[in-house]
Amino acid sequence: MKVWKRNAVIAAVLLFVGVAVYLNWAYEKNAAQKQESEEASLISDTTLLDLEGDGASADESAGSGYVLSKAAREYFDSARITRQEGRDSALELLQEAAAFSETDEEVDYEAVSAHIQSLADYAMKEAQIDTLIMAKGFADCVTIMSEDALTVIVAAPEEGLSTEDVAKITDIATSESGYSAAVLKIIEVN
Repeated sequence: MKVWKRNAVIAAVLLFVGVAVYLNWAYEKNAAQKQESEEASLISDTTLLDLEGDGASADESAGSGYVLSKAAREYFDSARITRQEGRDSALELLQEAAAFSETDEEVDYEAVSAHIQSLADYAMKEAQIDTLIMAKGFADCVTIMSEDALTVIVAAPEEGLSTEDVAKITDIATSESGYSAAVLKIIEVN
């Protein structure tokens, strides 16, 4: 019975991770297509503005929808990779401990399984928060959850986040995670 439970938990975690990877892949594919179409519209807007001769830049014409710099895009990509690598290594260690717990009485299989489940829950909540924040008009976002902290790294316009933007992010992050605003940290990336 214990082997069946262990295998069921591992299968569920792998299913969650697989779904998260697929959703991330699908989102990145859609985001790349959307970004290409936005860049094309920005280019046409810039061409129109230049023909009109008013001297406005593409960033100014875009209004609240600003374009991330290459450095900012690389930062968010790096943050996602680092978050995933950390989670993968923790998951690997926990799976080894779970396999070891069958033969060793000192390793608590239930605690290991609970920790694996909490990692899967964090991954799902982080993805939900990222998606909802970007749906509110932010160019990019990476959320990092732990047992007692919640960090939201968000792409901000050059003038920084307004109090209204901070309120939107706080509302989404606290409602989706169940954490209080006291443990929330918002980091702006320009």
